[in-house]
Amino acid sequence: MKKMMSILLAGFMVLASASVGFATSDIGAGAAKEDGNLTLEDMLEYAIEDEYMAKAEYEYIIEELDGGRPFTNIVKAEDTHIEWLKPLFEKYDVDFPEFDSDDYLVKPDSIESALELGVDAEVANIAMYESFLKEDLPEDVEKVFEYLKRGSENHLKAFERGTTGNFGQGRTDENWKGNGLGRNTDENRGNRNNDGQRGQGRGNGEPLRDGSGGFEDCPYLED
Repeated sequence: MKKMMSILLAGFMVLASASVGFATSDIGAGAAKEDGNLTLEDMLEYAIEDEYMAKAEYEYIIEELDGGRPFTNIVKAEDTHIEWLKPLFEKYDVDFPEFDSDDYLVKPDSIESALELGVDAEVANIAMYESFLKEDLPEDVEKVFEYLKRGSENHLKAFERGTTGNFGQGRTDENWKGNGLGRNTDENRGNRNNDGQRGQGRGNGEPLRDGSGGFEDCPYLED
């Protein structure tokens, strides 16, 4: 691995990252942004690091701030993202990175700041996968990165709705799994309160509207 970990730099970046998500400059999306010569090994390492950091951060928010949805749903999706990436390390003979995600935790002091943290983190994660998809990739790696980017785009929507308090519960279409979060629209069949902010009914077809679900198996990971 060409990245050299610096303890002092890592400590500084963890403190600084509180206002810009949990991406740091030495692992995950932060490192990918600074890397001007991406290799397949680099991309797989940055991807798995970022997914593990997201999982650890959302678990902290759930445990320490009693965070509910969307955190409880999205943390499950992070497990799925990690499982999609793992077989690629074996297939392409890439060493699995060793790091302690707890060393990079940002510790928000409220749900409001946690939601903002989630927005910033998912924006950085999406940008990372967009940069990866510009590279010359094996087909299966490309498809997994596409799936991961799509999942993060839906996580971002869920966090953005949380920052505005615009929650509702619905059901997504049959091609996606999980409960939908978001305001019900005229096309949705269901009830909503007078303020129009909370309602239960059929989702409007946006995939993964609370960021929780996904496909049971990524179809591009073949034995």
